[in-house]
Amino acid sequence: MSGLGSYRKYTHGFVTQLFEDGKCVEQSFTAGDQVEHEDYETGEPIEPMGDEVYYPFLMEQPKDE
Repeated sequence: MSGLGSYRKYTHGFVTQLFEDGKCVEQSFTAGDQVEHEDYETGEPIEPMGDEVYYPFLMEQPKDE
């Protein structure tokens, strides 16, 4: 996506959470196929040009208290 400057990428999907004794102990994000891009400064929708480098959707896991 060279030459586009800064942009936001919105990926639609869902979060799955595992609960034990009423407490969330694990969660993961499953990305769907719907993705939108917008210009960072103007908020206007943009069309992607070229390939993006894959960046994993890492979610912070719940911490033991």
